[in-house]
Amino acid sequence: MESSEVKTLDAASAAIVAESAQFVATHGDVIAKRLYETLFERHPETLELFSMDFWPQVRLDEEEDGGIDELSDEEGQKLQHFKCAFDGCTKGFSIQPALMADSLQKYLVHVSDFGFDLIMNKIERICQKHVSRNIQPQHYPLIREGLLAGIEHALETEAGSGLPHEKNDILHAWGSAYDLLASMFIERERILRGDLAGKKNSWTNFESFLVIKVEETDKLWRFHLERVNKRLPPQVMPGQFVCVRVKTQHVGVIHRNFFLDPSPSKSVWIFSLQKTMPLDADSERDRSVMCKKFFAEALKVGNQVGLSMPLGGFLMKK
Repeated sequence: MESSEVKTLDAASAAIVAESAQFVATHGDVIAKRLYETLFERHPETLELFSMDFWPQVRLDEEEDGGIDELSDEEGQKLQHFKCAFDGCTKGFSIQPALMADSLQKYLVHVSDFGFDLIMNKIERICQKHVSRNIQPQHYPLIREGLLAGIEHALETEAGSGLPHEKNDILHAWGSAYDLLASMFIERERILRGDLAGKKNSWTNFESFLVIKVEETDKLWRFHLERVNKRLPPQVMPGQFVCVRVKTQHVGVIHRNFFLDPSPSKSVWIFSLQKTMPLDADSERDRSVMCKKFFAEALKVGNQVGLSMPLGGFLMKK
């Protein structure tokens, strides 16, 4: 991993971040929920970059404020897909916003304390997932917008914060902290993309693969795929994963990361999808179960799907 100079916040921002860290950590779920609501409402095209676990609960009843009639045609069409898929779902946001809140606490709160190499070791897997899903530098300002909207919402709605700073000063400090962290992500992801581009038989974004065989057991499906253009894919190392992109009838384009299984053929990639048992009325409304069902429907023999370059792998400690 390439290293870089240690990056830090300015003293004023670092002090405000440190003093407001507990507030942000305490209300991280509220902040993350508003982050994704803001992101998806203002930039619905970004939904295709996220796992279904990030998607909001959609119960856009016509009598509710902010219903489909108040959205643009593009937003309304996108959200109508979710209404069809998630109508009746009572789970709201899944655990994923809580993961975002955990990242805020671990990285943004302590960003001025970490050297570049240390923090990049901590977020390496996230960078790999971003590259697999074609997250680009231009997406980071959109997340920043949602993050600050979430913090502002928490400051305005959570009584008794007791913070000794003006709201605008807090937002500026956290915006600076996010910019610092985002710059680290962007730089590492630039390096990862360069490494992938230098591999034999590589591609950018998603490559078309054909499903040539599906094995099914009581516990899982195992999918065998080869490149549509018949070229050999890159050699796969143990522990590597790919992002699989499929277009579904119900909710449009969705993604999911899969670890690659050992394959007897250099031209065939194999990955498995575990079944969720049993499928009852409650589990049918669970996002994870629904996502698996959508992938199982899309990954039929003869269908084409998009696969990223393989990333990750097991690292041997020296």
